[in-house]
Amino acid sequence: MRCLPLADDCGVSPANVRSILECVEAGALRGTSLLATGAALEEAAALLGPKAAADPDLRLGVHLNLLEGFSSAPPSEIPLLADAGGRFRHSLFSLCAALALASPARRAAFADQAAREWQAQVDRVLGALARAAPGVRLVPYLDGHMHVHALPGLRPALERILKNNAVRHVRVPEEPRYACSAPFAGWAAGLARRELLAAWGRSLRRFLADLGLPAPEFFLGAFASGRMTGQILASGLDRVRALAREEESVEIMFHPGGYSEEERRLPAGAGGQGKNHLFSVAYYAKKEREEEKKLLLSEEYRALLAACDPSWPRPPASISRQGFAGKSLQSGPSFQS
Repeated sequence: MRCLPLADDCGVSPANVRSILECVEAGALRGTSLLATGAALEEAAALLGPKAAADPDLRLGVHLNLLEGFSSAPPSEIPLLADAGGRFRHSLFSLCAALALASPARRAAFADQAAREWQAQVDRVLGALARAAPGVRLVPYLDGHMHVHALPGLRPALERILKNNAVRHVRVPEEPRYACSAPFAGWAAGLARRELLAAWGRSLRRFLADLGLPAPEFFLGAFASGRMTGQILASGLDRVRALAREEESVEIMFHPGGYSEEERRLPAGAGGQGKNHLFSVAYYAKKEREEEKKLLLSEEYRALLAACDPSWPRPPASISRQGFAGKSLQSGPSFQS
């Protein structure tokens, strides 16, 4: 099978961009999705655009967002999604509830406004990349911030985006079940998140197949979103390898890096952060993100991927999966069905 490790949230902050770039340059990531509403979008595009132009295998995507930060479309065009100042109104839970309770006409209005906002985000990301790599047409992949692109109620919006833009692939966040250890709170939250996304992902995969659009056959990262460890990754890859055919691929989601200590101390509007510094600083500065970066830069990580995917160079023979023995999350329940 083929492993396609990709990073989310690129552009949240300069430190976030530097962390992802370091992993790309080390060969640990095959790409990243750019957040149009992130404060460091232009910096991300300036650094990654020329690299993608020189390396067709490097994938850059658009991280579609409706949940955090400020809109790319004029707020007056998307009043169901953003307030008059442009700040997004909804959490993932409240957006799901609003769509579920909406009348057919209001649900259609939600989808229309989501399509307007997503198109503005695609245009913003592609515009930044075009400035960074003039004359090069970069075809993005699509994923969603907190997987909002997979919401069944927004399927008409996604269809409009897919019909109006060339895309390299679309993420389907349907993760297979596998046994792994985790603290109880993380295990319960990860299990609930994985089951919900799997349900959305199954219908999304059918939708994409009907449109004849590509998507990796497998996905890992929902269970341990933002806190991937070597042990969890090894368990997930074992499960996918048992299911996948040789020519199939697995997309692996990572979140390396967020706000630096210096950026955490900046007030909104300072240091060039602007209003988008109002992204959840505590969440993006979590130590688990730095741990994911360490994992991506480790030889043990390369050994794991090389054992599954012949396109990954094998690390020294002294490195084996046993190197993860002391690096797992604290012991807790495991789950498999």
